[in-house]
Amino acid sequence: MTRKEVRTLDVLWAKSIKERDKVCQKCGKSGKYLQAHHIWGRKNRATRWLKDNGILLCSGCHMLDLHSAHQDPVEFCEFIEKRLGIVKYNALKKLAHQTAKYQNFDEIKKSLEN
Repeated sequence: MTRKEVRTLDVLWAKSIKERDKVCQKCGKSGKYLQAHHIWGRKNRATRWLKDNGILLCSGCHMLDLHSAHQDPVEFCEFIEKRLGIVKYNALKKLAHQTAKYQNFDEIKKSLEN
């Protein structure tokens, strides 16, 4: 997969998370400072473009506040585990840590556009 294709899918993924969640899923804020966050980071190819691996956060809950996803990852993992439930959380975690090649660009693009 080319860098351009990866970037295209990243943009589509973020857009799909914003359309689905609409407001910060941690504090409820809305507005222009909302950001799509990967529950398991982009380096995890098996989950990089899965909608289940995304959550919409305001900039504070994402990166800036003391207890944000990036400042306090342990607390954030606890929040996600509670939100998803232990079974879904563990399934997503297991999938994220599997070695995977990038899949077919057109298939992923189609799944993100639906």
